[in-house]
Parts: sequence; structure tokens; C-alpha cells
Amino acid sequence: MIYFLVGLFAVGVLLPSYLNFSDYLAWVLVVTTGGLFLYGIISRILGGSTKIIAVAILACLFAALGIVRMQGVAGVDHVQIQSFNGNFAKVEGMVMTFPEQRETRGRIVLGDVLINNTSVNNFNVLVWHDRGEGVSIKDQVIVEGVLQVPEDFETTQGRTFEYGNYLAKDKIYLEMFDPSKFAIIPYDGFSIVRFLENLKKTFISRMESVLPEPHSSLAGGILLGEKQSLGNIWQEKFRIAGLTHIVVLSGYNISIVVAVILYLLGFLSILWSSVFSVLGIVFFALLVGGGSTVIRASVMASLLILARFLHRPYYALRGLFIAGFVMVLFNPLILTRDLSFQLSFLATLGIILFTPVADKIFKRVPQKLGLREIMVTTFSA
Repeated sequence: MIYFLVGLFAVGVLLPSYLNFSDYLAWVLVVTTGGLFLYGIISRILGGSTKIIAVAILACLFAALGIVRMQGVAGVDHVQIQSFNGNFAKVEGMVMTFPEQRETRGRIVLGDVLINNTSVNNFNVLVWHDRGEGVSIKDQVIVEGVLQVPEDFETTQGRTFEYGNYLAKDKIYLEMFDPSKFAIIPYDGFSIVRFLENLKKTFISRMESVLPEPHSSLAGGILLGEKQSLGNIWQEKFRIAGLTHIVVLSGYNISIVVAVILYLLGFLSILWSSVFSVLGIVFFALLVGGGSTVIRASVMASLLILARFLHRPYYALRGLFIAGFVMVLFNPLILTRDLSFQLSFLATLGIILFTPVADKIFKRVPQKLGLREIMVTTFSA
């Protein structure tokens, strides 16, 4: 049942992206739900079965919820955005995510933005700046430079990357390169995300002091997903070799976190070990920036811990669909614009569904050093 309902919710989210009459369809579904509810009450009074009616009501509700949720995504004034395109402006805003350091420049996302001292609503500004600026999350930043609307571009494989839509999922509709002014007003309060950011910076700094490049950057990518500092040359080498996934965080990282916490807290009751495990998952997800893959794995791991606490069986496929439902409910745009979410969901679905089949295909492969498990998992994904 849950797979059917989540699927209808996803269809409801997709409809407003491609159809113009989705507004009317949402109302039709709501009215139909009301009619089915009244029919169900009458049928119940007369002693008839209401199971099919209940399923139909839930189906209409989930489809309508998807449509309404997608329509509820705050719109932006594209005319206003275009008015800033190509013009020099002063932008002031708060750093919304962990600053990223690429090979030659830094990257920050500003929210709650003032452009030329005028408040703008519902969108963020991406700023590319010279590497070395000491900026942290929640700092207030003032920059001056030319604003540009993100444009699609052609990749080295000849495909067109819809860069504007990709950034739009994070409400980014303008970007600025190499601002002529870059002023920081440090955040003076306590924030758990700033604490975690400083913890990560300290960890990476210590690692860089004992490991040479590119080994330290590779370790940072494997442990914390910090692949940006690898540089374009090494990232391209990993891409050619088909090993980019090594420096991308996955559910495996989350499983290690959970296993370590459960092992260390084995002396506690199941209640407290479960609570601390979930908190550990949340803190780790915040520490590494909370990408789509990490969030999906975190939700699934939290459901596993909840099932363990309630002494109920855990079904990975059900956990995957619940995680997908929660993520799309929170941000419907990831369903069509976030390739990381799409690939993570589908790869995990492949592992869950095709592992039994792949296990039969590779049954002659020896289990020594986990070779069969590696081949089965890779083939399934």
C-alpha cells in the first residue's frame, strides 16, 4: 500500500511541472475525496464494506497532496530577477550553507538577501569569491559585483547541463563572480552548525598536516565528502576510471556511524542507545552538509533504529519509499531537478530489488575478501 500511495504522491508532484490544468485536477481530487468519504459513511451505516472506498480516498488524498505541495513552492519574480541580470549591485545576506572551497575559488550561498538595500523574496544568491576568505555559515556578508542569471552549458560529453534548474532547487536564481568588495560581519551567537563546521575544519586541517596531497583530499572525500579540493585534474581521472563514487558520501558512511555508536553505547538501554544513534546520524548529516544522498540514507537508518526500538521488522524497500516521500514533501523540486537524489534513490532501489538475482548470477565468485558481495552490490546498483 505504501508504495502505491508514495507513487501517487510523486505523480502529483510531477503533474504541475508538465501540465497546465493541474490546478483543476487538484480540486477534482479533493471533491472526489469528499464524495467518497460521504459514500463510505453511508455504506458503513448500511453495513457494507468500506475497504476499497478507504483505499480510493487515500489515493485521491496523496495525489492531491503532491499537486498542492508542488504548487505551494514559493514562486519568484522572474521579471525582478532579470532586472538584476548583468548589472552591478550591492548584495547583503546571510551565509546559508557550509562555504565550499574549490580548486581556485570559494563558493557561498547567501539568503535573506538585500540587493541595493532592497529586500527580495524567495531566492538566494550564489557568490564565487577568491579562495582564502575566512567566512563561515550564518555570517552576514556584503559583496559588490555584477549579478548574472545562471545559464545552461554544454558538458565535455556534448550534453546540455540545465544549470539554472539545478540551482533553482536550492532557490538560487542569481550568481556573482569575483566581487570587487567582500565584507564579513561575523555571527556572534552560538550555533550547532557553526560548531560542526569548525569541528570539520579542524579535522581536515589535522589530516592535511599528516597526509600529503592528493592523499589528504582523497581521505577528506571518502570520510566527509570533501571532494572539491581534489582539483579538476584528479576529479577527471576518477571520472574516467568510473570511481567518482569513492569520494561521494553514501549510505555506507551512515551505516559506519550507526554501527560505531551502537557498539560504543552497547551498555545502555535500547531506548538511550537508539536516541543517541539518531542524534549521531543527525549531527553527521549536518557535519557533511546534508546532501541528498546523505539525507536519504539518514532517514532510512533512523527508521531502522526505530524498528529496532519497537521490536518490529524493518523492510529496506519500505524505508526507501518513506525516505523519498519525506524528502520530496520537504522540497518537491528535487524530484525533477536533483540528479543526486534521483541516482541515489534508483541505485538503492536496484540494490534492494536485484541483489537476490545478482547473487545467483555471481554464485561461482568466491566470497573471499568480500569479492562476491562487491560484485553483487555493484551490479545491482
